[in-house]
Amino acid sequence: RAYFEGAALMYVSLVANEIAKQQGQEILSAAPALSKTEIDAVEAACEILKQNMSDPPTLTHLAQTVGLTEKRINQAFKMQFGSTVFETLRKERLDHACILLDESDLAPKEVAWAFGYGHVSNFSNAFRRQFGITPTSYRNRKKTLIPS
Repeated sequence: RAYFEGAALMYVSLVANEIAKQQGQEILSAAPALSKTEIDAVEAACEILKQNMSDPPTLTHLAQTVGLTEKRINQAFKMQFGSTVFETLRKERLDHACILLDESDLAPKEVAWAFGYGHVSNFSNAFRRQFGITPTSYRNRKKTLIPS
């Protein structure tokens, strides 16, 4: 009986939270707000990732380095950037890959390797998911838009 009462209360709180969200308020928070220390840790972690895009640390190592747990660092990244640690890393890699494709004559496979992709197909698939176009098509499109 206690189990069912608990489940019913949880359901009621979820429904109340959903109604509050629709009205622009939120009763329950999935994770506590970020403290100043956590914000600083997220910024430090982001810098570590940017400096090591081709060979990033593991989530465990990154979290330990900045003094957070794996779960909390992912929560903090979602709160700060709207994505997990490695979703953020992938976005950074691909944004920098665009710059390299624009500013260099490196082949897409060389760009992929520069940002830690061991297989060109993984890079190409991630690029296409992010930008809706393959790296080669992106470069070719840029060349046709800018006359020589």
